[in-house]
Amino acid sequence: MKLAAKQLEHVSRLVLKALGCKEKEAVIVSRHLVEANLRGHPSHGIGMLPFYVASVRNKTLRPNQAARLVRDAGAILQFSGERGFGQRVAREAVDAAIWRVRETGVALLTVRNAHHMGRIGCYGEQLANAGLVGLFFVNVTDVHTPMVSPFGGTAGRFGGNPICIAFPGTDKHPAFILDFATSRVSYGKTRVAYLAGQRFEEPVLQNHAGHPSHDPRVMWEEPQGTLRPMAHHKGGGLLAATEFLAGLLSGGGTSQPGAAAPGWHPEPDDGVRGRPGANRLAAVAAGRVRCHDRVHQVVAGAGRWRPGADGRGSRRRADVPIIWLMASSFPTMNGMSSAPPRSRPG
Repeated sequence: MKLAAKQLEHVSRLVLKALGCKEKEAVIVSRHLVEANLRGHPSHGIGMLPFYVASVRNKTLRPNQAARLVRDAGAILQFSGERGFGQRVAREAVDAAIWRVRETGVALLTVRNAHHMGRIGCYGEQLANAGLVGLFFVNVTDVHTPMVSPFGGTAGRFGGNPICIAFPGTDKHPAFILDFATSRVSYGKTRVAYLAGQRFEEPVLQNHAGHPSHDPRVMWEEPQGTLRPMAHHKGGGLLAATEFLAGLLSGGGTSQPGAAAPGWHPEPDDGVRGRPGANRLAAVAAGRVRCHDRVHQVVAGAGRWRPGADGRGSRRRADVPIIWLMASSFPTMNGMSSAPPRSRPG
């Protein structure tokens, strides 16, 4: 089925408002989701709505929560998301970091206790559009069952733990946006493949016994398996380092058995030791950096595989933005029930 992007954005905005979101928040979240679809990332797009609906209903997501500043120490800004929509909270926190960099030249930004933040590359683009360099590290805790196993392990101990690195563009070259999960694929991509009845070309997953698998059913049917870390032991190291950077710098904690019970927990105001929540983000933003054309020429020969190029290409090809939705998505979209059986972030 094909739907115009504006039509889908309108529908998602109505769903979000029915959940209790005010207009401003509904617009931010719906645009973020639809933009992910337009950029070729349905794993982080409109298909996340059933998960958000279920999260509001079970009180692990709270509409209309702004980013709350809990620590302001010069170049250091620490925020709490108050279990609000991650798309809104992260955007507001990054905006604050942009203003701070203009004063200090560099900023360390952390966010804790936010719900799913969506496509992290969006915040890299936000910094790059402001002429800044950014590094983002994100971990996932609390209400989400760990779905990524350590290198050589069989049990889930981590989330997808994305990393994003962004450089601003020049007059001749677009921004450099590197955004990837430290698992071999994101969990959301297994949802897309599962609903489409497709297998992965490579064994990016492993079943419950630890055997490599191409089949997304191992993530959505019992007995459940796990995602494998990217790049073998090196990727396993990045996976763990991202967990530490995001969880410890933000004060939000790390993903571990018994870390916290599901649900929202009020936090102390010192911005140092908060209770774990859904998404944690640690970002470094740097200003006063001039990106010469020769910097971008290093990767210019990579064509469509230049970081960020694939998403931009998908966006440009949509002269009249149209989004394809698989028919198999609609049993879960209609009524917005939690689906499939494992409710996790993308």
